[in-house]
Amino acid sequence: MDKIQIPWYRYAVISYLADKLESKTKLGKTALQKLIYLLQEAYNVPLEYNFKFHFYGPFSSRLSGDLDYVDYLKGVDVEYEQSTGGYYIKPGVQKENIINKGKDFLEEYRQQLDEAIENFGTSYASNLELLSTIVYVSKEVEHEENHCTYDKVIERTGSLKPKFNPGQISEALEKLKEKNLICQP
Repeated sequence: MDKIQIPWYRYAVISYLADKLESKTKLGKTALQKLIYLLQEAYNVPLEYNFKFHFYGPFSSRLSGDLDYVDYLKGVDVEYEQSTGGYYIKPGVQKENIINKGKDFLEEYRQQLDEAIENFGTSYASNLELLSTIVYVSKEVEHEENHCTYDKVIERTGSLKPKFNPGQISEALEKLKEKNLICQP
């Protein structure tokens, strides 16, 4: 009989982010989705989530389930805040235990994790929505055309996210380019 593989490395990343961001920002569910997407797709951290495009940008139902499970294990504490209508993720009482179970993975990818926290940890969910959408679109464009054209990325991002104007999209794209987190033409 095959042994069930528990993805402790993914649970550890969720607990690690909650722990490291607690003093910097209020980490919500949407922001976590976008940070994990950026870690996986822009920083090449192999978290093995499948993301689909959703109303607020890239979304993984498996990540949502993992967050619920890590909350159940008390690696994080997910609380609803009635005043904002949002959920906030804080470190749970078992965070050290969960982080320890994924320590080898965390050590291997610590630089990427800490760089992502430094670059985007205090970003609002709406900004992370834009950044992750740009990365998502750039990967689509690169896959379809075998190269990346920024004009096409800006145009397609604008059509998917009309609440962001071309100036905001271009500015976010430049931030990703400066950090080498997006395809190069």
